[in-house]
Parts: sequence; structure tokens; C-alpha cells
Amino acid sequence: MLHAPTEFPFPGSVVLSKGLRWTIRQLFDNGATALIVRDGAGAQGRRREAVADLVDANLVDRDGIQAVKGIGRDTKRLALHVARHLRDSNEVVLRDLGQHLAVAHAAGDVPRIRDNYHLVEIMRGLGWHKAGWAGTGPTLSPVYRRTSKAVPA
Repeated sequence: MLHAPTEFPFPGSVVLSKGLRWTIRQLFDNGATALIVRDGAGAQGRRREAVADLVDANLVDRDGIQAVKGIGRDTKRLALHVARHLRDSNEVVLRDLGQHLAVAHAAGDVPRIRDNYHLVEIMRGLGWHKAGWAGTGPTLSPVYRRTSKAVPA
């Protein structure tokens, strides 16, 4: 069975609301209001939102790398790899992402990150922000959460 991506804002399309990914299940009020749901472990929920307040997740994924300006070729390759790796995530521990990139570098997939600040610059450029801490003592690491901003057409 073939599956074509669902266009925004129709039922089945993935949207961002308040920085988190939701799926539109149903439209009301002639398409002005949407019932959005989140599925998965620890992320269940449903609510109604105005369609005007929702952002198409595909648009953010496709154009997110454009926000990273004035960077070198290696950093662009890293940013693209990070964006692809975090496509279905709403938050990530920076330590875990750094370990993933170290493994990817060892496999020859991406260039090496310079330091943690280099990774922080990439995350900020892709539209993520620090939202707390994970771990204790030597395992303490910042948690980054996806943010969304509506882009005027």
C-alpha cells in the first residue's frame, strides 16, 4: 500500500504546537479548529487548538537549517545530521546527542564537533533552546527542547 504525506492542515498531518509535535485528528468549525493528539510513552494527550496557531512540522524540518547562518561546510553537515537524527524528537539531552555524534564521526558519517559550545550553536541555530538539566554530578547535562515559530508567508 502506498502512503503519501498528508498536507497541512488536514487530518493526519504533523504540526508543532508550543514546541511539541502533534497530529491533527479532526477539523471543526469549517477548518478553523483542530483536534490534535500526541501518542507515545509519556506523551499522551489531546486538545483543541486554532489552526492559525499551529505550525506545519514539515516546513520547520525543511527550512530549519536555513536559520544556521555564517557557518562552515563541516558545521552545515553536522547540523543536517542533527536535524535528521532529531526529526521525531521534542527534547534531547546534550550529552546523549554528543555521544551519538561521536559514534557517527567514528563511522565516518560526519565531521568531529569542536566542543560542547559548537553543538550548542548548532542546536540554537536549528531552533532548540535549553529547558533544564538531566543527571547529577559528573553526568549533569543540559536538556534541549524544540521551539517553533510561525513564519509569515
